Amino acid sequence: SITLPGNLVSLGKYAFGYSGLTSVFIPAKVTALDYAFYYCRKLASVEFAEDSLLTEIGTYSFYYCSALTSLNLNALTSLESIGSRAFSYTTLTSIEIPASVTLIDNYAFAYASSLESVTFLTENVAAAGEEPSYKSHLEEIGLYAFQSTALTSFSFPETVAEDLVLGNNLFNSCRDLRTLHLSTSVTDLGNALAGCSTITSISIANGNNSYSTDPSGAPLLLDTAGTEIVMAYGPMADEAGVYVIPEGFVSIANYAFSGQNGIKSLTIPASVQSIGDYAFRYCRMLEEVSFAEGSSLTTVGDYAFQGCFSLKEIAFPQTVSSLGGYIFRYDFSLEKVTMPATVTTIGNYIFQYNYSLTDVNVPAVSGDGYTQTTG
Repeated sequence: SITLPGNLVSLGKYAFGYSGLTSVFIPAKVTALDYAFYYCRKLASVEFAEDSLLTEIGTYSFYYCSALTSLNLNALTSLESIGSRAFSYTTLTSIEIPASVTLIDNYAFAYASSLESVTFLTENVAAAGEEPSYKSHLEEIGLYAFQSTALTSFSFPETVAEDLVLGNNLFNSCRDLRTLHLSTSVTDLGNALAGCSTITSISIANGNNSYSTDPSGAPLLLDTAGTEIVMAYGPMADEAGVYVIPEGFVSIANYAFSGQNGIKSLTIPASVQSIGDYAFRYCRMLEEVSFAEGSSLTTVGDYAFQGCFSLKEIAFPQTVSSLGGYIFRYDFSLEKVTMPATVTTIGNYIFQYNYSLTDVNVPAVSGDGYTQTTG
């Protein structure tokens, strides 16, 4: 146990790394931590001075402090950032993020396997005389920030920043995560929800102008116009593994059905004009893809069917003009692909690692023929 001197302003890297320290009191004048308590596996109690000037809990600050089950950051009203892997492999069960924090960096809480609850504190940011407006100053959450935690629900905060930046795979392997709330600050999810297939309910704040839920009640996150499938977040197929995407959708966004392992047979409706990058990546059980009669599909993005290990055959409709790169990468069972004469662009490495492929039907075309892309 140690109480650091009150006039201490900095701690060097690994200052207490690998030590048997069990408790520590960090004085007010310390402004940053970086690797300071790395691998202190017996550290169970950390306290901060009430008037703390700490602005940064830096990289690996409490990494693998596996006895650290609770931590109160409420005194850290000047805290701006929580660094990469700062709390990875701790046993925290809950955490409250001060309103002042602008950055939660990559892997910040990854593998904190007991972490069930994350709460974002807010403060009144309204000018004097205006109606109170309580928001967080959070600007960015880095990739894999909450990977392999025990979160059951998560609410993105209302933030001062108009567009909250979200990294990829925020909740990768969070097998208990069921509910998600999107604040008005969430304008671009990107690939933030990839790797988490257990979400069963998504709520959207009034005033969010980027997303909507499917009016039929299906577990689909849509754009506000309701014409693009942004994400399929729940089980989509019936007991036989059959899923027919409803008619009316115009586009399937990047990563929309990525990891939907329950789908064995997929039908894409005539209304769909574009399939985004990685749209059906790692649908490992997908065996059959069919396109409804009268299809208007023109574009299939990069890596669209990558890692569909069970897919054996696919025939694109007579409207497709562009096929991206790496579309069938790692599709080890793929035997036959039929392309229409309308195709003018075929991306790089489209058939990479297709060891079973024996039949590719690429019709002859007139004019300038096919164009190779650099994707």
